[in-house]
Amino acid sequence: MTPAQPLNWMIIATMCLCVSTLAASCRTRSLSNAASDSETKEETKQERAQAAFSIASKLPIRWDDSDSCDSRAYLVSAALAVDDVPSSNIQLLPPPGTSLKPKVLEQRESRFGWKMHVAVLVDNLVIDPALATAPLAIETWKTEAGLSRSSKDFKLHIIPGSWGFSDPRVLRGKVYPALESGRIPERPKRVKDMPLFEFDSIEDALIKLQQRTFLDSDKHKLCEHVAQIADGLLEKNLLAISTRLNVIYGPAVPCTIEPDGQHVTVKQLAR
Repeated sequence: MTPAQPLNWMIIATMCLCVSTLAASCRTRSLSNAASDSETKEETKQERAQAAFSIASKLPIRWDDSDSCDSRAYLVSAALAVDDVPSSNIQLLPPPGTSLKPKVLEQRESRFGWKMHVAVLVDNLVIDPALATAPLAIETWKTEAGLSRSSKDFKLHIIPGSWGFSDPRVLRGKVYPALESGRIPERPKRVKDMPLFEFDSIEDALIKLQQRTFLDSDKHKLCEHVAQIADGLLEKNLLAISTRLNVIYGPAVPCTIEPDGQHVTVKQLAR
């Protein structure tokens, strides 16, 4: 072996060590970047869910009413769609023969539980001002809704927010084959992936919420707000309008909404 040979081997060894160190550094940087990207995406989801919660909270509706959660959730999803935020409706059913007993009922000293509960889902976080002041993880929401952690026979259903659990198609079970096949996503990632909102369903939700509202001034405010939501959906081609007859409003409903050419407006009802 010549004197130059040990030097060559030393150079080669040094180069290998540098390459190895550089590769390890690259792997570390790659993992760090991946973790950073993951954290950024999680922050984006949290921010979008918090923005959705803010939109829901501003709706002039009674969040303390236990009999209109499905109507509330449908209108919240409609309002979010106008802001280009896709959403789902999530329904919690307790085990047969039992009821949900959320903490808010304990605070109101109510002895009656809920037969079910419905809220809005955005990026796998639950938007429910009736139970919380911020978005909740699904497991946390179930607990806040009064479901025992030991419960096993409960049911959790998720559907696109543009259908809603009061929709006749949902009540008759006609939508579930499309969800099970994946043809329609239960958790849409884009508003355009959601089925169209139905004008009839929006009006039905408005009627139900008015029946659960005490003051006429609040009912008129609700009508104006819902008309703006429906008009925004119509402008974005997200609203299906059909003609229906013999709608019974009742004395507790002073106003409704109606399509007027290219817009949706408030219609005052005779009482």
